[in-house]
This record gives sequence, structure tokens and C-alpha cells, in this order.
Amino acid sequence: MKDARWAVVGAVLAVLLAGLPAARSAWADDESDEVEIKIRAPLGDVHCETVPPTITVLGTLIIDITSAAIRANDEDEAPLDCAALVPLMGQIIKVELLNDVDVLPKATEVEVGGGDEEDDEVGEGGDGPRVEVLAPLQQVVVDTTMVHVLGLVIDASHADIEGSDDDDEDGEQPPVDLTTLPMGTFLEIRLDPALLPTLVATKVEVKNSSNHVDVEVVGPDGQEIDDRDAAGNPVNDVEVRVAETVRVRRAGRRHARRMARVLHFHTRSNGSVLLSGLPTGHGRVSVTRTVNGSTMTGQGRVVVAPNGTRHRRIVLHHAG
Repeated sequence: MKDARWAVVGAVLAVLLAGLPAARSAWADDESDEVEIKIRAPLGDVHCETVPPTITVLGTLIIDITSAAIRANDEDEAPLDCAALVPLMGQIIKVELLNDVDVLPKATEVEVGGGDEEDDEVGEGGDGPRVEVLAPLQQVVVDTTMVHVLGLVIDASHADIEGSDDDDEDGEQPPVDLTTLPMGTFLEIRLDPALLPTLVATKVEVKNSSNHVDVEVVGPDGQEIDDRDAAGNPVNDVEVRVAETVRVRRAGRRHARRMARVLHFHTRSNGSVLLSGLPTGHGRVSVTRTVNGSTMTGQGRVVVAPNGTRHRRIVLHHAG
């Protein structure tokens, strides 16, 4: 009897330990290159005399550079100040932003000057330098495929739209429907430099498009939620939010130790939903459903693994 009991314990431990590598690898992945907010574009106006000092890129995006490290492409050169940017208006710069939610986005780093392979690349069609934005999705206008990032409105109606897996390998990736992505998904958008300041995308790459979380939403009775109107059309009265912790480099510090960063994603559906484009990490899924003034909520934890699908069943309960 004693041997049998220890055999059961050993089997349970084996199952638990078998699950650790996937969770650890998901948490250990450095997602910095996938979830940084970066812009590569011609420098517009420079205002060093204002409080805060600002620069403008892509026509209308004004950026606070108060705390930005301004440097040349050559890392051995001494740091620059705001005044050094004035004669560089019209030249390509690279800007890294702290976040995308401030009314005035704050830069952590501004890089000027040439010298790397990227600066020799040209834009789509070979007309002008490469211009691109890496930022979280804020909105997609379905009928026109207008994409909103950083408060900018970009025409993606004729762009090549494709995914990018977590292995970051070159090669053909399947097309992605932008309208199915949760808000907060990171997009790398290549712009046509010949049409600036009009923002027209030639290519949109969805980061982490092969990472999925299948959220099954069920009611208190255990039945899967599938809300529809009398005509059978979906009614999107279910809100799904994910707060996910990932590992990244400290903003503006290329060789700094990794740190935790919390990212937020959200979408609406008529019930269960497949979330794509989440970076590897761990977090919490929260679901809220409101029908006829009655609210139900549920939540659960989830680990996002690379290049695969994780399933999470969320049971709703009446609020209060």
C-alpha cells in the first residue's frame, strides 16, 4: 500500500514538472524586439525652446524629448542635445517611445546619423528611405482598413498584411485579418516614403501572430456563451481583457538587465474568442458580459507559449 501511495505521488510530480519547461520558456523569452514602440522616419519640426522640448515626425506626431537619450548612430560618440537636432530636419531618425497612451508621447531614445545597414535600405518600390512604425494597434476601421496606432491614422487598404511567428524566421507567413486582432497587438508598419506626410502602408507585419489563446466563455450553467439577436447575428456584448507580463529590456538602455513589463490587450465578441498576436509571457484573462442591464464576470490566469494555442475556460458569475 505504501509503495502504491508513493507511486501515485511520483506520477503527480512527474506531470507537474513536465509542465514547467513550457511555462519557464514562455516567461524567459525576451520580447523587447516584438513589443518596443519605435518609429523610423524623417525628422520634422524641432522645438528646443518649449516646455517640454519636442520633435515632430510623420507630419502630426509630436513627441516629448525631455528625458530622451539623443545620440548618433556611432555609440562611441558623446551624447547630443536638442540643439543638435535642428540642422538634421528632413533626415531619417529613429525614436523609441516609453508608451503610446500619453497625450504627448515620451521618447526614451532618439538616434540620428547613418552608418548601419538599415540606413542604406530604401522604401518599397525603391523610392526614398525606409519609413516604418512599430506600435500597438489602437483601432481598425473595418470598411476602409484604416489602422490607428500612436494616434496616427494609416491607410492599409492596399498593404501586404502578414504574420510573424515567435521564432522570428524569414519566409512566407500566412495572411492575417487585422479586424480579428485584439487591441494592443503590436504591428510593424512599413510606409510609402513617396507619399509622406500622407500615411499609406505598403506592408503590415503582425508580431507574434502564431501565439494564440483560445478563451472559452461559459455561463453559470456551464453552457458556452454565443449571444445572437433575433435574426441570428452575433451580438458583441462580451468584453475580453488580458493583462500580460513579459520580459523586456529597460526602455532606452540597450545593454540593461531585463525587466518585467505589463501589456494590455482587449477585444469584444459574442462569446468565446481566439486571441492572436500575444507575446510570450503570463497574465490574467478577465471577461465581462452585460445583457439587459445584468452583468456577469469571470477571470483566470494564462501562460502564453510560443507558436501554439493555449486554452482557457472562463466561467462567468453574476456580479455582486
